[in-house]
Amino acid sequence: MNFYVKPLALFTVAFASITNGAFAANQDPAECHNQDTDRARLICYDHVTGYEASAEPGAPISGDELDKNLAKTADKVKKLGLQWRVRETKSKLDERHDVFLTTLSSNTQPNQIGQYEHASLTVRCMENTTSVLFGLPQYISDSQTVRYRLDDDPVRSIWMDPMRGGDGAGVWTGAKAIPFIKQMLGKNELILSFKAYSRGLEFTFPIYGLKGHINQVAEACKWKL
Repeated sequence: MNFYVKPLALFTVAFASITNGAFAANQDPAECHNQDTDRARLICYDHVTGYEASAEPGAPISGDELDKNLAKTADKVKKLGLQWRVRETKSKLDERHDVFLTTLSSNTQPNQIGQYEHASLTVRCMENTTSVLFGLPQYISDSQTVRYRLDDDPVRSIWMDPMRGGDGAGVWTGAKAIPFIKQMLGKNELILSFKAYSRGLEFTFPIYGLKGHINQVAEACKWKL
């Protein structure tokens, strides 16, 4: 049984409204990217993440101090891995616990009819098996060697088999998927190149913060980091 959600339908990003400089306490820090100035973005980040600035309200702040605060806040947000969407299901019949961690690619590629779509990356424990799946906008018919790179590491390759229906490819067994997942931990970016039916596809995935979520997959499938 394959778990796959078409990339375009995977997420609906809801933007909270910002009025008179006030930010919602439950706001997604990623929404702070929309602020017009660095200072406004920093204030937004600090409010959402609960950071308390050392300077008194209204006190002047130097450019260097602002850059340091922005860098610290950005690192804190990255560690949270807020781009990962977590889905869990539990079976009342056999007490099976399935966990799905999914993120979208930062870039898009055209599908068969020329419409640009994101790809999806799903790390899952399903039916006591750990897998890594890539939902793609173009048809994948055959198993293939996929080249990939993590951050600035050397290019590597891994064997992947197509999804049922050809909507993507993946590493389906825990023996191969778990080492692949462990390579991703602590990394920020995963770049892969696929051979689709009509053209080559290259996608970049933001994988920072995976370490903060992967325990749920490991515990459900009973393996250790």
